[in-house]
Amino acid sequence: MHEHLVFLGISLVILGYGLFSKVLAKYNISGPMIFTIVGVLISPLAFGNEQIHANAQSVQILAEITLIIVLFSDAAALNLQQLKAHWRLPVRLLFVALPITIVLATLTAMWFYPNEPTLYALLLALILAPTDAALGKIVVSDERIPSTVRNTINVESGLNDGIVFPVLLTVLAMIASNSTTAESGWMAYIAQQIAIGAIAGAFVGWAGAIVMMKAVKKGWMVHQYSNLAPIALAILSFYFLEHFGGNGYIAAFFSGLFLGNTSEVLREHVESFAESKGELFIMVSFLIFGMIFVPTSLPY
Repeated sequence: MHEHLVFLGISLVILGYGLFSKVLAKYNISGPMIFTIVGVLISPLAFGNEQIHANAQSVQILAEITLIIVLFSDAAALNLQQLKAHWRLPVRLLFVALPITIVLATLTAMWFYPNEPTLYALLLALILAPTDAALGKIVVSDERIPSTVRNTINVESGLNDGIVFPVLLTVLAMIASNSTTAESGWMAYIAQQIAIGAIAGAFVGWAGAIVMMKAVKKGWMVHQYSNLAPIALAILSFYFLEHFGGNGYIAAFFSGLFLGNTSEVLREHVESFAESKGELFIMVSFLIFGMIFVPTSLPY
């Protein structure tokens, strides 16, 4: 019976938020806020003590695909010409502001939890410091904000996870091995993750755009697949690079960046997909967060 309530809740909140989304946006009330709250309301916190048992692998795959679509579509909307003219702001955010944020978050965590090891505080900081592209979507899509600022946030939110992720893995390895020093090859590993992800992702996006545009001009592609093919390319770039040792999230970002700047037509198709189907993925992810993760973590 609880499953029926869940699906009823999903359908009602999508319909309800859709009807009043423009009104809510005026008050800075975003979709993730609404869906997280509804997730909590239809969780065991509101409907008895029965715990929802979710398939961890299924939730992970949903979250991965959602983030891939967000990174890819946001990157596809970036204008490289503007980025070349205003590259200093993203560099400051990624290589000055982000490390400072991690340091301050680590010190704050140490102050809150003085009895925990420093590595645990650093781990918490590495998880919290990178901003989430999905949460920032309401900002980067608001045309009242200057395009330079929106592009800068897009670039930073697309690359910060990829930059922090290898460091996060290193800290996890140090915690698991009870070591206080990282292995000698960890810097090379980080460089490999970033470089391979960026270069290969850019190539996949550029080559995919060339092939798809040729298919469109030759009339080989059914119109409906013009929206689906770029998204399939995003997922392909992620899992292909993860298999061969690069960072899949960076690959998805650069794949979208080069596809969007190679073909304006494909960029419009990506935006069309992201505004409907991609948005649904995002909202369901936040619904699951409110329904499963909040009740599970609340006792702690």
